[in-house]
Amino acid sequence: MKASVGHRLWSAAPAAATLLAAAAIALTASRILWPLLQPGEPPIDFPQPASPDRLAGDLQGRHLFGVGAGGVVNAAGRVENLRLVGAVAGEGIALIAVDGRPARAFHVGAEITPGVRLAAVDVRKVDVERQGGRESLPLPVGRGRQP
Repeated sequence: MKASVGHRLWSAAPAAATLLAAAAIALTASRILWPLLQPGEPPIDFPQPASPDRLAGDLQGRHLFGVGAGGVVNAAGRVENLRLVGAVAGEGIALIAVDGRPARAFHVGAEITPGVRLAAVDVRKVDVERQGGRESLPLPVGRGRQP
């Protein structure tokens, strides 16, 4: 009787080995294929950059740089009709209001008014060139941010 039980186990060994091999192959295949079948991250949709004039209007409307009056004083002591509203020094962009109109964005080198060019942008002031001379236009010290 013992011989018949051993004989049955021995005859079932190839089937058991085949089953174990198939399970090992399935496990290995699933570990390799599972990461490949996962959905990827959706592509990032970056917004298009806004125009400098639109950014100037947005910033001016929010009074991020305070409120106040400022102007360029030339050598004769005359104040021009320029008012610095804001400055983005790292980008070389200044938000300047001309003759009381809404501020526009100007890049370094741009002509603000005939004969007046933006020469440099700093955090608290900008320099303009006019008739070969350089003048500063300070950021006005305002009463802070307003809602």
